[in-house]
Amino acid sequence: MIDRALTFIASSLDGHLARRADGQGPHAGIGALVDREGPVDPAIRAKVLVTLVNVERATNTSRSKSTFDLAESGETLVQTHSPIRLHLFTLMTATLDEGEPDNGYAAALARLSATIAFLHAAEVMTRQTHPDLPEGIERLVFELVSLEQDAQARLWSTLGGGYLPSVLYRVRMVALPTADILATPSPIVRIGVNTTRRS
Repeated sequence: MIDRALTFIASSLDGHLARRADGQGPHAGIGALVDREGPVDPAIRAKVLVTLVNVERATNTSRSKSTFDLAESGETLVQTHSPIRLHLFTLMTATLDEGEPDNGYAAALARLSATIAFLHAAEVMTRQTHPDLPEGIERLVFELVSLEQDAQARLWSTLGGGYLPSVLYRVRMVALPTADILATPSPIVRIGVNTTRRS
């Protein structure tokens, strides 16, 4: 579910950036900024990288509830779970291009500006505004998060790389209720009466 949400965000952003760019894409994608050894992966240069940095449960969400019902056929027991509400803290990073004279810094700032403008315009994504929203996700809401300098330094230290032009968003995700088939009871084929007397 989280993977589909971030992939959809990156794909939508890529389409927006592609309409503004001259070069070949992709212009946005999901992934980590550095690999286990530390260096930046060349495949993520000169694009906007969408990275999940934290997940929180929405504080105003009641405890998960489930209901049990028989399917329309009357033969299958179905357990339905309440919707899931999560906050996905997502970092949008405009990576540099070492092949450019200024390492592509000005172009990175332009991509970051375009990203902010896109998410501001598409502040709320629903199935009505985005029919291709992944199945199971009801709504995505974007909120820009401002970090203090020390918090930002800790974040980039955790990510294992030097600071790059970036912006952090709290993405409020509401997932649709899910259902599990628990059992298919066997049909009743005979009814009997126990006539044994208890002592």
